Amino acid sequence: MTVSLLGQGLYSVADAARLTGATTSRIRRWLRGYRYSHDARQFEQPAVWTSKIPRIDGRLTLSFNDLMEVRFVQAFRELGISLQKIRRAVAELQRMTQSDYPFSQRRVVTDGAELFAVLEDAEGNPLLLELTEARNFAFYSVIYPMLQRGLIFDERGRVERWYPDIDRFSHIELNPRVCFGHPVVEGTRIQPQFLARALQIERSIERVADWYEIDPALVEQAAEFNRQYLM
Repeated sequence: MTVSLLGQGLYSVADAARLTGATTSRIRRWLRGYRYSHDARQFEQPAVWTSKIPRIDGRLTLSFNDLMEVRFVQAFRELGISLQKIRRAVAELQRMTQSDYPFSQRRVVTDGAELFAVLEDAEGNPLLLELTEARNFAFYSVIYPMLQRGLIFDERGRVERWYPDIDRFSHIELNPRVCFGHPVVEGTRIQPQFLARALQIERSIERVADWYEIDPALVEQAAEFNRQYLM
């Protein structure tokens, strides 16, 4: 079956590593699974989720949804949540949401030890369902807002855009429908590396801003983003 790549976003493993902070080896293990030896025995761990993007030129390629999964799994691992718990959560959320990419939904939070799905009771009050075998309920107050910081959701609760470093670079976004999902100055198709290159040649923020008809502050922000994330 042919998979359309339009509007999906396309990222190499190296791209995903630069943007999320996960190592390339971790990303490959999460997407492909891995084998290891212990006490002279061989063990195999499955992938955390399976990408719907075919290999391009024989290389593992990620979509925007895959990138969002990497971002969340990396955040959960940094909080000390085991990969076994994350795998169980993914399987349960895929069943609950009927989505191959459950962490690209608004409905997943963590208290730093367990993963939860956001549900509602009969009166519409928020509850959390613990994504473990026990399925214990907890209160919504354990949410970690940082996990959703910089994400823009559509009306169906799916991630549609991401500001990877919104505190420092508030106008640099990733939109899978623009430039194959690579970083751009928000509301444009201008990629940070183009502005950085123009600035390197011209050595004038004002002249580069005039060429591209954008605010000089955006040229400066894009050039610094390129230095931090894309080089």
